[in-house]
Amino acid sequence: MRCLNNTADGPGESVDDALCDYDEMPVGARQCSLPCPKDCVMSDWGHWSICPKECNILNVRVRTRYPLRLAADGKTCPEASEVEPCTLNKNCFYYHYNLTEWSSCQLSDNAVCGQGLKFRLLDCAQSDGKSVDVKLCEKMGLESPWHLSMYCFVECPVNCQLSEWSSWSECSRTCGLEGHMKRTRHVLQKAHGEGRPCFSQLSQHRPCLIKPCYSWVFGEWSACKVEHDLTLIQRIYNADEHNAL
Repeated sequence: MRCLNNTADGPGESVDDALCDYDEMPVGARQCSLPCPKDCVMSDWGHWSICPKECNILNVRVRTRYPLRLAADGKTCPEASEVEPCTLNKNCFYYHYNLTEWSSCQLSDNAVCGQGLKFRLLDCAQSDGKSVDVKLCEKMGLESPWHLSMYCFVECPVNCQLSEWSSWSECSRTCGLEGHMKRTRHVLQKAHGEGRPCFSQLSQHRPCLIKPCYSWVFGEWSACKVEHDLTLIQRIYNADEHNAL
């Protein structure tokens, strides 16, 4: 028993047994008999005819055989033909094309970027899901309008380019410890392909101390007193140093 490559033209060459479905392996032995000298001898059964495109039990397929030797006593030979209904996914199948996903972009020898080609494969599957020879789909007259190759482009590696740092900005506060200065840079050229990516840091900050902050601090009101017929109260104020605005 061998595993054969099944083509639209019939069984092909032998292949590895692992490629065949184990559940469909035919029985390795069966009963047989040798005809007696006076019996009718029939040929082996021929191939089954092909079922029509419509798989239903109203359609049938046929196989035949013929007498190799008639019976000496005039007895009738066994049936020379056999008929069975065309049953979907048993002996009758529908077929359709399957397309694989596109391959990666294939470049010419020694190329690392630029124009190339990508490909996809066309496969024929029967209605039970099994892949079969693509010629079976062609034989059924199925159209395959898909392109199986197309041009593609691989970007050449371009390194990121950044501008120089700007000058430091003015301090964000006029006094105290909370102020900071800032400088920035920007992207001149984004990275492409396998080029060196841009650094994420596009701004820098640093603290700045210009001068201490001052504010007025008032004392308590004095006692009321009379000067030149005017009643006055007063309070003292001083300039106080601190670190906030």
